Amino acid sequence: LLQRFASAIGRGAFLYRLVPMEWKFATPTPRISFCGVVRDNGFMAELAPSSFSNLVLSWVFFHHGVANTLMLKSSGLMPPPITSYTQRLEQTTRCNAQIGGELFGLGLNDLLDDIEECDCHELLVLKDPMLSVGLLLGLSANKRRTGDHAVMKKLALHVPFLSTKVAVDLSIEPILQSASILGIGLLFAETCSIKLCYALVQEIKHLCWIIQGCIQEKESYSLSCGMALGFICLGEGPKIFETTGAALFRDLIKLLHGRMEPPDNFDLLRTIYGDALPTPFQMTHVSSAPTIIALGLLFLKTSNFMVMENLKLPNILVKLTYMRPDAALLSILCKSLIDWNGIEPNKEWVESQIPEVLKDFMKKSKIQKSFGSGKFDDYYAVIYYYAVTGACLAIAIKYASDFDDRAVSTLKYFMRELSGTLEHYSSVNTGGYTVNFCHTNILVGLALILAGSGDKEIMNIAMEVCSDTAKGQDGSTYIGCTLPSFLVLGILCLGGGKYGFKKDNFSVACMLCAFYPRYPSYHTDNRHCIQVIRHLYVLALEKRYLIVKDYWTNETLPCIVSYYSDLQEEYVQQSAPLAMPSLDNVSEVFLSMDGYIPIYFEKGKGNLKQLRRIIASDGIIKMFPHTLTRTYKYHWEVPEPLSAEDDPSECPLERGVANMKNYSFTKSRSLLMQNLLRELSEFPLASRISSNTVHQIKMVQEYLNFCSFALRKPLKHRNANYEIVSRCTSWLEKELKKYVSKQDIVEYMKSGILPKTDNNRPVGLSQALIYYEIPPMSCMELPQTSEENTTNNDDDDTILFNIMQCIPMQKSYIFSEHFDIDCILLADIEQEISTEMQQNG
Repeated sequence: LLQRFASAIGRGAFLYRLVPMEWKFATPTPRISFCGVVRDNGFMAELAPSSFSNLVLSWVFFHHGVANTLMLKSSGLMPPPITSYTQRLEQTTRCNAQIGGELFGLGLNDLLDDIEECDCHELLVLKDPMLSVGLLLGLSANKRRTGDHAVMKKLALHVPFLSTKVAVDLSIEPILQSASILGIGLLFAETCSIKLCYALVQEIKHLCWIIQGCIQEKESYSLSCGMALGFICLGEGPKIFETTGAALFRDLIKLLHGRMEPPDNFDLLRTIYGDALPTPFQMTHVSSAPTIIALGLLFLKTSNFMVMENLKLPNILVKLTYMRPDAALLSILCKSLIDWNGIEPNKEWVESQIPEVLKDFMKKSKIQKSFGSGKFDDYYAVIYYYAVTGACLAIAIKYASDFDDRAVSTLKYFMRELSGTLEHYSSVNTGGYTVNFCHTNILVGLALILAGSGDKEIMNIAMEVCSDTAKGQDGSTYIGCTLPSFLVLGILCLGGGKYGFKKDNFSVACMLCAFYPRYPSYHTDNRHCIQVIRHLYVLALEKRYLIVKDYWTNETLPCIVSYYSDLQEEYVQQSAPLAMPSLDNVSEVFLSMDGYIPIYFEKGKGNLKQLRRIIASDGIIKMFPHTLTRTYKYHWEVPEPLSAEDDPSECPLERGVANMKNYSFTKSRSLLMQNLLRELSEFPLASRISSNTVHQIKMVQEYLNFCSFALRKPLKHRNANYEIVSRCTSWLEKELKKYVSKQDIVEYMKSGILPKTDNNRPVGLSQALIYYEIPPMSCMELPQTSEENTTNNDDDDTILFNIMQCIPMQKSYIFSEHFDIDCILLADIEQEISTEMQQNG
């Protein structure tokens, strides 16, 4: 039952932005189930909430509240969401921890813009740690990278080193201080505030925590300072050290490797602390992890050689004994993130990150059974396992949501190797905890690479880990394995498969914090890091979902999507709908399906930006059919056509264009084209084609001819619209030649009287006169045809064609004259269009 409480973290990722706001506030929130199965007897039992400690339930309700609000999707048509939310809070009796989690989720979801200052004050004066943590972090996430002064004042009240001397004497919960410092990092991300940098470095090496009696929370507090320092100067390490000198860098190096000389007040500190005085090793025991994180974020993607050398693992076995295993993991991970372009998804690159002396030791331990009788041999094996895990996590972060097959196969190989399933034997023993730790983190890395894909194999592995933990296997902890397993399940189905991870500096930093490799051992465990950072992955998400639909029927199509992956250097073919990889690593995208006009996007032509905008909005691309009637499964229907008796002013095209004011060709041509193409859907399946419909077809044709003539580059305008109109006119011409004969036209030219309409025919003489622009009888003469041509060829289609070729065509453009639009001069049109094309590249 305690393990199932960790499922809220995975549920928030799985349901991310899938529930509209109006649905959420019309239905009650899901309750937490306290039902479980008794292991021995196998029957169901429901425990009372009082059976658990308040601290355990606080974190369970907090994560439950975050998951409830991460699923919200703002429709943009409602009142400000915070208004409805505060109204609901007044009617609820839920615990403060769940309310704090919901506030944090709203901030991550960018829905805390309209919260009032008085509401914040009322929540903070309750002095509930979980409620305050959720509110402060929610405000910081909602105002990230802005340095908002109002939010900073609230955060500073809960950070002793930023408060006044009177506020220092206040008793502030350690979890609240750590969360406030992390909120400062999010609020001032990428602002390069030098004063905050120096203050955070001083906090990392601050020794007064022992006096305050908060020794257990020192590590998580220092880690929050390191993360905040990295966020503030994200990727700007070289710039910062050029402006402030090397003092800040020297302090970070000392915190990384330990103090080389005793402090000036060493004797005084010895008198105060006695045996509890932190030694150089104990200082690095606490300060190495936040310092490594800070250096990794400060020099992210900079390939700084000096920093990489300081983070490099020593090539001497004795020196490795002075390092914590998780510090070795973070060193490999952050060193690789600094050398971002050097990360390669293969086994050779992973092995190149391991010191040679450590690789030789592991090879000998596998070959020689008697090898490994030294005092630290098992510890060397643990360092090796952690170092390999750090390299695998670096690959996972770089290739997150890219579905790279090479990266997946590499991580699967090392997961099997470190799990002991390969056929090799070793004389050293790393222990069950180390194996589970490395196995779990590599599993999270695989989920990152395949985020949003719903990979069945990885999901089965994650569920197997949960099952083994539930059975009480050796080396498993209460939630140390189940929490990341549920997180893996949520990431694989991220937002229902519609979202993926971005690769900018801020997103990489959020992923590094959210998937920090030290997971809690129990529900209230905040020793190594505060649990709230597990939700920061939300700030690194972007839409990746692509769905293809029919242009006319809006029906989803199983289109074939082929794209060229720059990472894999090959073409990848999948079926829509699908989650696309990052378009930064894609150079070509080709959409094809039988019976439809293919669509092509290419980075060199610049239209790949259009695909990026489509995916960022709704992810829907509409394909035009080759033909206007469909006979197989994906058929389509059209609305009822206009009748011949309809008033021309009722035509949606005429009404829309006639109402346009301040007409400009380039500004209104997209709207005009949309209205014109809509008219084409009114005739394909109709039994009778009206005169108005034929007139609309003619206007479309004249419009495109006008555009091609004005551009003087006809090939540039031969797009999908042109192809549709071309096929439409070809079909109409065949129908006219089939049902309108030579005799009909000759009689009309002699008498000037239209014959009675035959409703059994789809088209008649009136449609032919409109389409071929035959003027009234007073404006034309009967064309003279030779008797030889008439007698030798009695085919009505041929005679009709010859007669139509003799009719003088109008020299003006019908679509402009019909609507009485004062078109600007042709030279001005050419200049306007050429200017627009230059601006669009």
